[in-house]
Amino acid sequence: MEEFKINYLREAWEALFAQLNVKEEIAIELWQELYGYYSESHRAYHNLNHLYDLFLKLEKQEAHDPSAVSLAIWYHDIIYRPLNKKNEEESAKLCDEKLSAIGTDQALRQKVFKLILSTKGHDTVQWSTNEERTDNDLLLDLDLSILGSPPEIYQQYTRQIRKEYQVVPGLLYRQGRKKVLRSFLNKAHIFKSPAFITLYEQQARENLSRELEELINA
Repeated sequence: MEEFKINYLREAWEALFAQLNVKEEIAIELWQELYGYYSESHRAYHNLNHLYDLFLKLEKQEAHDPSAVSLAIWYHDIIYRPLNKKNEEESAKLCDEKLSAIGTDQALRQKVFKLILSTKGHDTVQWSTNEERTDNDLLLDLDLSILGSPPEIYQQYTRQIRKEYQVVPGLLYRQGRKKVLRSFLNKAHIFKSPAFITLYEQQARENLSRELEELINA
């Protein structure tokens, strides 16, 4: 990964934890741990580049609770094993443990926990306020924004995902992938926020439809 991207991420991390009044040495220790997780050799897509892309896009959006959304982004894939069905639950739990250990406000911890869990099915969970729901929509749309990338970027993404699932035989992988693609295409909208629908919906549908057709004809 390019050094400027790592520097960007680390600066964003340090700024966030300074706002949370976390001691610099503890923030650095937590950063090193997170860096290690996202640098695991089996991660072709769910890595630091993924985080960099999400935070770049977040800069152009407005969250009601930036700290909660940012923490959810940082930790939503910290546990990632392709065949593990509890990645999100384990990621949320690990995040909560880390935030609890540094004395983070319980209300913030609970919000971040719920946000991370919502990335499992990419469905907005139940919230008590419209602001919280909107932030949840933002997180999910950011996480799926790769689907609306230019075709060459999307194709690179599909190769990276296939690499992460390389232990799965081709036939089984294609069957599972077609199911995922159809589930997205059958939705009235892939994205939830008006801004993301405008920016990415049409291109995402074109990308998904093209991949699905290629898999059908494979």
